[in-house]
Amino acid sequence: MMKKVGDYNPMLSKPAPFQLLVTKRWVIAFLAFSFTFLYFRDLYTTNNLTILKYPKRNQACEHHSSSFKMHYSELVLKKPALDIAKEHHGVLRYNTHESLDLSWESCLPMHTKECGLYVGSESSMFDLAQDGVHCRSAVLHHLLTLAIDVIEQQGFIGVPSGPTLRHLAAFGALSPSNHSVEITTDANIDLSSWFWQHGLAHFKDESLGDITCIAAHHPLASKLYADDLPIVMGPLNGVPFMQWASIAPKTTFPGFEGEMNYIHIARSKVVIPRNYIFPLSCLKVYDVSIQAPHYAPAFYSNSQELESYPSSSCEAYCDTYKVEPKSISPNFSNCPIHRDLNFESRLEDYKAQNVPLQLSDDHKVDLEPFKKNETKLRAGNAWQYCLPIRPIQCGVRRGDKSTLFDTPVGRPCRSAVLHLLMDDLLDALSKDYQVAFPYFGTLLGAWRDQAIIPHTPDVDIVVPYQIDWDHFQDVMWERGYYVFYRSIHAACVAPHHPLAPLLYTPESSKTNSPDHGTPYVDLYTWWEVPDNGANDAKIHLIIHLSFLKMEAEGDKVHKRLQKRNQQREFRRKVNQQLELLRARAKELEIELNDKRKNRSLLLPWSQVEYALRNDLIECQTANKHLIQNIADMQLLNHLMIKWLRTLFPIVENSSEYPAWYRIGLCQDDASKIAICDWVTQHMYHNTDHVLMLSGFRSENHFPSQGFLFDTSKGYIEYNFYDRRIHHESFDIVLEAFRELFLTNNSFSTGNDSTILSKEYIYSRGHDISECLVHREFIKDNRVVFVQHSIQDDAKFPNEQIHRHKANWIVLELIAPNVVMETKVFQKSQSWTSVYGYFTPEEEAARIVGCEYHLNQLQRKEKDALDILREHSSVDAKVYQKSQSWNPQCGYFTPEQEAA
Repeated sequence: MMKKVGDYNPMLSKPAPFQLLVTKRWVIAFLAFSFTFLYFRDLYTTNNLTILKYPKRNQACEHHSSSFKMHYSELVLKKPALDIAKEHHGVLRYNTHESLDLSWESCLPMHTKECGLYVGSESSMFDLAQDGVHCRSAVLHHLLTLAIDVIEQQGFIGVPSGPTLRHLAAFGALSPSNHSVEITTDANIDLSSWFWQHGLAHFKDESLGDITCIAAHHPLASKLYADDLPIVMGPLNGVPFMQWASIAPKTTFPGFEGEMNYIHIARSKVVIPRNYIFPLSCLKVYDVSIQAPHYAPAFYSNSQELESYPSSSCEAYCDTYKVEPKSISPNFSNCPIHRDLNFESRLEDYKAQNVPLQLSDDHKVDLEPFKKNETKLRAGNAWQYCLPIRPIQCGVRRGDKSTLFDTPVGRPCRSAVLHLLMDDLLDALSKDYQVAFPYFGTLLGAWRDQAIIPHTPDVDIVVPYQIDWDHFQDVMWERGYYVFYRSIHAACVAPHHPLAPLLYTPESSKTNSPDHGTPYVDLYTWWEVPDNGANDAKIHLIIHLSFLKMEAEGDKVHKRLQKRNQQREFRRKVNQQLELLRARAKELEIELNDKRKNRSLLLPWSQVEYALRNDLIECQTANKHLIQNIADMQLLNHLMIKWLRTLFPIVENSSEYPAWYRIGLCQDDASKIAICDWVTQHMYHNTDHVLMLSGFRSENHFPSQGFLFDTSKGYIEYNFYDRRIHHESFDIVLEAFRELFLTNNSFSTGNDSTILSKEYIYSRGHDISECLVHREFIKDNRVVFVQHSIQDDAKFPNEQIHRHKANWIVLELIAPNVVMETKVFQKSQSWTSVYGYFTPEEEAARIVGCEYHLNQLQRKEKDALDILREHSSVDAKVYQKSQSWNPQCGYFTPEQEAA
């Protein structure tokens, strides 16, 4: 029975079970495919966006010298005709063909010679033209630089590799004996036509792969062409050529290019991390530079032995001296960070506890921990993801990172947090092959104390300017730190750090500035510039890097134990010697008592009377002298009290110690002598303290200079420090300084004979009414000269405007015929006895002579104190160039120096 169209069939209105199962499977497969596609699309987009962070041209590299550019440009404009030999007609291709079917026959025949190591730059093809000598390395150098230029124009990179890169890194020049160079590129297109436009023939050899050589239409062909040579048939003909290797981004499923890794196809598809290639660096080659991989050793093998120079096969302009290769292992800061096993063990124990981070309500919005969110991380503001920490200040060498587990929660040692930050940042930079090192106060603490300075708020680290900050931010975020930009880059502890619950201070405000108190790291950048005589840090003073040890707790315990044992041994020897002395003293005491018992005690009365009379006379004379001394001392005491009260009014219950430099002299000679003695003795006994405050250490024998503009005492004080070494005998140097003060006529007009002695000089200036007291102290191999200004002298009054001056000069014999001279000069701002110290504006108006600073002062563009600080620091640089000096006469007088 046939059904009519449109009849209802209940069996067809319900899908079969198999039909429903197939539909569900397709839906699930479609959803899975959509999710996979969206995930990898986002990953691919993110990865390719980050590729923009890596510039494919280092602008600091200069591929060609200015002289070569000039000569080469002239050749390009002239286009000199090439007189091709009959044998080469129809083989050497001079004009552009519609089809580039190139081979070895397209290479220009030429005569080249093996030259000296540093003679064969591309510029030598013009410089040595008169001799008709063409260095083989010069042709290869030009091939290399021109090929890199062509590749860069197409948006790809080209860097030397293999033995070529190894030789360049070791000598800064190409191998003079090689007939080929190797270059690596990421170009994935056929570059033959582009090379042909620049005069190069690019083709594929069955055994050697891609080859590039100079063609007949190259601008230099007229200089290099050898018409007497046969047609080039292969590499054995001796023509210079270039070999190629390629790198390509490592692909990820399902066929997208990854971000961080490349595959070196020529080396059995070795995977090279992207940060080994980028950012590209500049490698010095002859008198120019070419770009090279960031980590060069990734592109060559050290198994092949380096060539030695001078070479026995050299043919022209040969080397006459031995050339030592540079270290081809870059001096990265791979300093083996001291492993604190105690810290590592306690860190693992703490991480195993899974202590949660309890954020306060004020911090939850910004500090909720997150990890895999690059968009949110890049959008973070300065300090936004910094964990608020309120540290305490611990003692020197008592606040390393191992103490983080011993201090209260939220109150760690500041130096411990900084130690943790510094170790992890330097470790990450080292693993990324970045030349980084501590600087400023961090380096000072490591050098001086082998520790972080306890009161410093931050750590200073210097990194290369080419560093990829986004990549570095990702690396440090994985470790639990936040890298951000705040006029310079900085880093701090992030909320997801394993120790965040131990460091976090909930009651603290949000971290919003360097003044908040949260420890952080400042990341400065360094770069190498040509030596133009400017006051820049010299590269040889930084590279090669050395290591400084930051002592950990285990080292301290070992040293304390060693010191304790030494002290115990010393005490044992002392006690042993004391026992011997006590026994000997007891024997002598017994012997003395025996002799006393045996002596005769009887004397005639005449002798007794005579002895008593003499004793009486001596006592009476002594009493007269004592009474006279008492009277003199009472008078002197009265005068000294009177002098002291004129300077310092009596303040009841004052805890302030009066400033000892405000000195005046009374008319009485005895008081003058006493005052000068007290002033100079005070200065002498404070010499070591003053030197220490000025930064000088007795064990440091290196010359140094410094200037400090100090306002911490309530007034302005100018401080100049200088340390230098004289290679003369101690007697000659001492006599020179004595001559300086004894015969210097600029301060001798007011010499007061009443207080002059063999060790005192009290003098007054010719041109200014200023009095100075000078004294010499000698002890062993050390001489200290002290000099101080006198505030008021009734006999020689000062000018109305006065400055306090205090000078120390210390001469120490540190080795035979080696004398160390240390100077500390202090001078206050101007003051008067009536009005006290000048205001900063008055002081600036009095001493500022620079027109630029005078204009700033008059227009009130800057605070007077800042102008004074800047002006005096500039003057100090001039002042630090000392006046003339010789061992016989010491420093020249101002008149001699002016002449």
